[in-house]
Amino acid sequence: MSDIVKFIDMDWKNGVLFIAALVVVAVFLIQKWDWVISRFGIVSKRRLAYEKLGKDVDELKDHTKKTDENIEKLMGTVNEMKECIYDLSNKVNDMQKKNDENEVARIGDRLTQAYNFYRKRGSWTNMEKWAFDNMVKQYKSSGGDSWIDEVAVPASRGWEIVDE
Repeated sequence: MSDIVKFIDMDWKNGVLFIAALVVVAVFLIQKWDWVISRFGIVSKRRLAYEKLGKDVDELKDHTKKTDENIEKLMGTVNEMKECIYDLSNKVNDMQKKNDENEVARIGDRLTQAYNFYRKRGSWTNMEKWAFDNMVKQYKSSGGDSWIDEVAVPASRGWEIVDE
């Protein structure tokens, strides 16, 4: 109790000095608050928030790095797929070209047979003429050469149409 009495009996000069000392200590503690808290092992909410923010930033950097790696892998896969599609497209085009050539040869053969048959006979029916004309159209549209226009079509105009 004697300390309280001494404090109360203090003269105004010592009181002002005491208050000034308290203000200096308070300002110092406020300025060094994080240091003081960490010195005593106390973790503040602000410190936890900074640590969490730091962890979040690190996780975001890791996630970004993994995403970039995945994008690079995907781009490699896309490029491989593009090459495969290009190769397949070329193969399909080659197959289509060969198929067209085979189709022209098949239709040309059928036209040659029909031409020789009807030339020898010298006549045909309306249905046979219609079928021959359609084969000529197919042959031309498939890329057939012009022997049909030069030889077969002019000769077919002279054949007699007989309906049985």
